[in-house]
Amino acid sequence: MNYRTLVYLLIALLTLLRVLYIIHSPFDLSPDEAHYWEWSRRLDLSYYSKGPGVAYVIALFTTLLGNTEIGVRAGAVLFSALTTVMLFLFTRELTGSEKQAFWAVFVLNMVPVFSVGSILMTTDILLVFFWTLALYGLKRLLVDGQRHWWYVLGITVGVGFLCKYTMILFYVCLFLLLLATGRLRDEARRREPYIALSLTLVVCLPVVVWNINHGFVGLRHVAGLAHIEKGLTISLNHLAGFAGSQLGVVTPLLFAGILYTLWMCGRRSFKERDIRSAIVFWMSAPVLALFTLKSLQAKVQANWAVVAYISALAGLVWIFRERMEKRIWQATAVLSVGVAVVLSFILFFPFVFDDAMEAKLMRTAIYRRVLGWSELGKRVTELKAGVEKFTPLFIVSDRYQIASELAFYVEGNPRTYNLYTGGRRLNQYDLWEGFYGLKGHSAIHVRGGDVDMEPSFRKAFTGCRKELFTVRWKETPVKSFSIFLCSGFRGFSPPPLGDEY
Repeated sequence: MNYRTLVYLLIALLTLLRVLYIIHSPFDLSPDEAHYWEWSRRLDLSYYSKGPGVAYVIALFTTLLGNTEIGVRAGAVLFSALTTVMLFLFTRELTGSEKQAFWAVFVLNMVPVFSVGSILMTTDILLVFFWTLALYGLKRLLVDGQRHWWYVLGITVGVGFLCKYTMILFYVCLFLLLLATGRLRDEARRREPYIALSLTLVVCLPVVVWNINHGFVGLRHVAGLAHIEKGLTISLNHLAGFAGSQLGVVTPLLFAGILYTLWMCGRRSFKERDIRSAIVFWMSAPVLALFTLKSLQAKVQANWAVVAYISALAGLVWIFRERMEKRIWQATAVLSVGVAVVLSFILFFPFVFDDAMEAKLMRTAIYRRVLGWSELGKRVTELKAGVEKFTPLFIVSDRYQIASELAFYVEGNPRTYNLYTGGRRLNQYDLWEGFYGLKGHSAIHVRGGDVDMEPSFRKAFTGCRKELFTVRWKETPVKSFSIFLCSGFRGFSPPPLGDEY
């Protein structure tokens, strides 16, 4: 059987299904996707929380396909396919088996963190692709001795960094790998690693220049996420949450298999000096260890450790293949993959349940994030059309997520604004021109939930009235928004931007 052909057939089938799902799905863009789309309308060297990679990818495809869900998400479909190809090549090179490489990419596409991420245009899908490409180059460098792959690594890490700063951990893992295998001294004497680092720095220059021009807000944001200001603290409050999230995004059995794989590859790398095992272990374990330790201090998002599973999946099929003669291992493998397939299917198609369970699922955070935005956009479009007959108008929200969704789903994709009254983390909207000088305009101000308008902001208008808009899944209320129609904007002086990044 030609497993390479099977891989390409799998990619073609999954790509078709993903495109059809995006086009016909009842779910809207997630807030992060909408916000990155907002970035793509104002292309720059970098942005508040990430490099420019995601914005440029979205800009490319929306130019071709328009400001539509498929236009925004086409990049995710493409890069998930490219990641599948690169993992196949990496695993084949690592294990010497196309069959094992096929099963590695099959499992990758079935685990929830990747299957769901393959249709969401976020920075993670780009990061995973460049990390996988770098892994392939690393194998060619360390196992095959092809020195020119240092240069490919330098460029790849740099471009990956432009997509998400987590890519820099590749060099951390590589340093530990070279140190543990005794190759660090030899590599330090050669010119190629230094040229690779120089190439990375050159590629990263846009982010550096942008941050210099914007008071290093990107660095401050990363420091804020890392809770550096808290110093060294230890708490078990978030550790269980992080562990549970990893069981969810990878599934419990596969997560246990990955831990076993890392244990076995770690032993081999130390005892047998096996470079392939060392690549699997050192390009995965340090990332998992870092975020596990980080969770002792503060909350760690479930997706932050996603790159740890790339080399681990290649090692997983390798280690399991050595034990597949025993039925218990065969059963474990089938059950592990089966659970991942079923869970991913449910995530995509929660409609298979009865109405009561379906309604309960729609009220959970994972679905609430992608429900109701188009409906809200239609209602705001109707209100906007009525007001603009008499006076110019601007749209504003106290949350950047809502502002971004309104920019996408309100007819005509108007410019929207994010109100700052203090007490929240800064975001990209705070770096763009505000609405504060639009005196005489009317406004539509949208807040999440059934809430009142901020008193200081209400005073900026001659009059405001509230409308409660409820999003329903069939007959079940899912979430609500408070829409304020305000007239006679007098101008507003926001407080100085705080230091919460």
